[in-house]
Amino acid sequence: ITYSFLENAITGIVGENKKQRYEFVKNIITRLMTLHSYDELKTVFIVGDEEEAYMREFRWIPHTWNEDKDMRYFATDLNEAKTISAALEKVFYERSDERYKADVVSPHYIIFNMNKSICEKTDIFNMVLRSDGSQGFSLVNVADGLKYLPKECSSVIEINEKKSKIYDRNDLSGKFTEFVQIG
Repeated sequence: ITYSFLENAITGIVGENKKQRYEFVKNIITRLMTLHSYDELKTVFIVGDEEEAYMREFRWIPHTWNEDKDMRYFATDLNEAKTISAALEKVFYERSDERYKADVVSPHYIIFNMNKSICEKTDIFNMVLRSDGSQGFSLVNVADGLKYLPKECSSVIEINEKKSKIYDRNDLSGKFTEFVQIG
């Protein structure tokens, strides 16, 4: 099963089993880092204390450094998240300028929103939610269930113990792609 965070700029990953949900996210991040160098892809983590315990190993990867290598895109509280947001807002505004139009926007930023109460208080979160995706930002919202996802999140990956699925939240036909996690 393939999935594009470029085509699906606002994604939700849900599942009742927290450990299984975080292991799935960790697998995605590991694959992204394996397939893309740190100058092509930047990973941004907005986590709280509880989520940090699951994700702390990603704090030290090169993909979390900013371009000047003086800031890591890994926030565990609101102050850190606002600092990261301010830095990313500059990039977002530059890329929103009419003079800045590129076929491939690099590096691409993937924001992993693992703590809604922190992330939704940052400006970059709201900017990405309202954007058309052409600025090179994707947002991955990780939550217990659908009701905790932002309304702008249409593409959802639902993690279950036996079979998981990918579907469009706005598609009323009920179509989905089913898959089984391996490893």
